[in-house]
Amino acid sequence: MSNKKFLLLFVFLIAQPIWVFSIGEDLLNSKTLLGLAGGFTSMFKKFPRREIEVEKVLGKWFQMYRAAVNLDQFQSTMYCHVAYFRENKVMGKDGFSIIEAFRTASKDGPVHTYKRDLSKSNTGEYWMFTEDYFYPRQFFVFDVGPIVNNSYEYIIITDANRISLSVYARDPAMFHKMYDAQVTDVLNKGGFGGYAFWNRPVAIYQGLDCVYTEEKEIFIRRSLKQAIQDKSTEASQILNNARQLRYVLNFPPANWKFCATLETVVKTA
Repeated sequence: MSNKKFLLLFVFLIAQPIWVFSIGEDLLNSKTLLGLAGGFTSMFKKFPRREIEVEKVLGKWFQMYRAAVNLDQFQSTMYCHVAYFRENKVMGKDGFSIIEAFRTASKDGPVHTYKRDLSKSNTGEYWMFTEDYFYPRQFFVFDVGPIVNNSYEYIIITDANRISLSVYARDPAMFHKMYDAQVTDVLNKGGFGGYAFWNRPVAIYQGLDCVYTEEKEIFIRRSLKQAIQDKSTEASQILNNARQLRYVLNFPPANWKFCATLETVVKTA
C-alpha cells in the first residue's frame, strides 16, 4: 500500500464520530483524533532545508532539545550533553564528524560517548553514519541561528519526516536568554509537538553544575573502549579454539577412519 493510500485510509478511520477510551486519560473525541491525524499528515509535508557553511558549524556544541520519542536507548536519558563537530575530508566535500559525550540516568551518572560521520548529499541534507546502525540515517538542517564570531549560534536538525529532533546551541546560558523563545516558536510552527507528540521538543538538562567531558577525554574513552572490545574478541576466539581442540581430543578413536584430517590432528596432539 502506498503512503498516499495509507494516509487516506488513516484519515477516513479516525474521522468517524467514535469515542476511544485511553488508560489514565480522558475520553478522546473525534476532534482530538482529527488533531492526531493532522500531526500524522505533517510527517509527509516537505520543508525547505537550510544550507550551512561547514566552517561555521565546526567546534563545540551543547544539545538543548531532543524528540520526546527517541529510539536510541541511551540518548533517551541524556544529561549535560556536549558535542564537538570536526571537519572530515574522508566523508567528501563538506563532510564532517561529530563526537559527543553525555551522562545517563542523572547529571552525575556514567558517561556515554558517541560518534557520527556525515556525508553531504544535497542542500542542507547529510547522510549520517553511526556505530550503532548498519545503515545511514538522515541529518537534515531545519534551521540555523544567527552568525556570531563566524559561528552559528544554534542549529536545528531533523529528518525528512520530522520524526527525530536535535537542537544544538553554542552556549546553554546564552541560548536560554537570547534564542530559546525564538527556537520554540520555529518548532511549533514547523510541525514539532502539539498533536505530533512523538517529536515534541524535550529539554536536556544543561545546568550550571554540569561537568562536561573534554574532547581529548572522549577520544581516550573511545580508544580504551575499542581496545577492550578487541581483547574481548581475541579472548572469545581463543576460547572457541580451545573448545574445538577439546572436541577433537575427545573424538572417539573408532571414528578416526571417517575423518583423515581429525586423525592427523589427534595423533599430532
